[in-house]
Amino acid sequence: CDAAAAIAAVKKLIFQEKVFLLHGGGCSNATIAARPEIEKGNLPFVVFASVADEVTVPTHPQIFSTALSASIESASQLEFALKQGASRIAVISQRDAWGRSRYTPLMEHFKKKGITPVADEELGGDANDATPQVLRLRQARPDAVLMVLYPKPGAVFLRDAHKVGFKPISVGQTALGDLVAFREQVGIPGAIDRFFAISHVRYTVEDPEMEKWRALLQQNFPSDRLSVYNIVGIASAQVVVEVLKRAGKDLTREKVQAELEKLKGFDTG
Repeated sequence: CDAAAAIAAVKKLIFQEKVFLLHGGGCSNATIAARPEIEKGNLPFVVFASVADEVTVPTHPQIFSTALSASIESASQLEFALKQGASRIAVISQRDAWGRSRYTPLMEHFKKKGITPVADEELGGDANDATPQVLRLRQARPDAVLMVLYPKPGAVFLRDAHKVGFKPISVGQTALGDLVAFREQVGIPGAIDRFFAISHVRYTVEDPEMEKWRALLQQNFPSDRLSVYNIVGIASAQVVVEVLKRAGKDLTREKVQAELEKLKGFDTG
């Protein structure tokens, strides 16, 4: 996630190694920082996990993404809470660069719906205690709390909420999409019973549909454990492979770009 390291890596790949295509972008801040060099390189770039709108907006002919955008995530959080019947909705968020890229569009979606959050709390990314925020939120009596938080503060918030018996519906974004890992991080039985998260993928790592990928990871990287982030990368890589196949053996960047532009409805499973 280091912006300077990302710029250096991209420069090396494009101008020294002269790669044909880039597939990556796991961290929004680093991907945004590297984007100008990628544009100079004039090569196809497929983003697999970075979701900040600035990664793909303004659009560029050779930049594609298999990930959601932050504004879509934020809209989805609010829509989901409303579909659960929530009428009093609160927000707890980080206000760093990552958090603002989601918090700002979330507030815009509230305005479009003509809704005002009943409470709006900030929690730092390195927070070890969320008790004051939990108590203020509880006082506002929300039906749902929208969480724009990394896993560490998200776990702290849900632990402290559980301790005081504060149990509204909680809705996280893709940063909290690895429910198995997040459950372990929260570490209190029942604390995530009313927690939901937007996910890039259909399954948790424990589902039988993921057995093939668990076995392959175990075979090639025995010290690693399958995570949602692995699955996101696998799915995105399948898109890249499909596009390369469709472009044919006489590969050119123009053919790959054309196939990326045409790709629609491709199911990675």
